[in-house]
Amino acid sequence: MISVDDALREAAGSLDYAADALEAPAGSHMREVSRDLKAARATVAAMLAALETIVSVECRGASAEAMRLRLIVSALIKQTKGEE
Repeated sequence: MISVDDALREAAGSLDYAADALEAPAGSHMREVSRDLKAARATVAAMLAALETIVSVECRGASAEAMRLRLIVSALIKQTKGEE
């Protein structure tokens, strides 16, 4: 399974190439979409980093529910990164 991060990077790269190949003007729709995809990828990366930090500093004496949620978040992080 391809990770969300990889999919966004590939989509942004493809749009960059297409925009360059077509010599699109600076304010074109393709350049705006490319910029938005890069911003989305940066946001996903920041969210993953924050979630990984939260999971890593979770208290050891947490409740069963907190531990269950921690496992769910850990699995989602791995899935998003394409590790699972």
